[in-house]
Amino acid sequence: MTQFEAALRDELMAAARRPPRRRGEKVAVAAVLVAFVAGLTWLAVGSISSSPPAAADIHVSHKDGRVIVRLTDFKNTPEQIERATDKAGLDVRVRRAPAGPSNLGRFVGYVASEGAEDLHRAVDANGTTFVAFSLPEHWPGRLTLELGSPANPGEVYRAFSDAFAKGEPLACSGALGQPLRSIAARLDHDGATVVRFSAGGRPGRTLTLDQALHQGLSTLPITSALAISSNQIQIDVGGPPPVKPEPATC
Repeated sequence: MTQFEAALRDELMAAARRPPRRRGEKVAVAAVLVAFVAGLTWLAVGSISSSPPAAADIHVSHKDGRVIVRLTDFKNTPEQIERATDKAGLDVRVRRAPAGPSNLGRFVGYVASEGAEDLHRAVDANGTTFVAFSLPEHWPGRLTLELGSPANPGEVYRAFSDAFAKGEPLACSGALGQPLRSIAARLDHDGATVVRFSAGGRPGRTLTLDQALHQGLSTLPITSALAISSNQIQIDVGGPPPVKPEPATC
């Protein structure tokens, strides 16, 4: 039962218990109740119409003297995140930063005014982006977070994407571990570069895709790839076998 319903019930019960002392008082009581109900209705409608929008999918908790903030979906706006962290007593500001499709809605970078060592991040598998962090309660500094947002064509990403992740250039290609030549036809030769890694994991110099093909790297297996912008990709070949399999996004 809402507070409006409870107030209305109490007034009706009180009116029913009061015996009228003069003729016509019933009409007066009825008129008062009509006005009372009308006022409650107006208040209820006004309260509903002015209610703030549903809270963003941001989970804030406190544990062991720290404030833990976690995004539970990737559709939050900077304003929603700021409101949630303001309520938690943290001075956090959020700005948009260009990112690839797989990093939209994730934190792709940060700047801490002081006490950066107090920031603990729960990084994703790629080791760069994160969706959760914690700070000490009553932390005195200001934290500026960068939220992955759609990039303009050709704009360099704030954090490079795994080129095999969902929405990225090599998603569903099945090219991880395959020879470089297997995907040469589907790549923009002007925007693709190749880095040959040694078996020990040391990178060599960066080549254009055409240079790599002409220098005999076409048979080397692709061991990883990064999307640098919407039209730039860096492919690593010849290094140690991939640590993780290609994401099953298809």
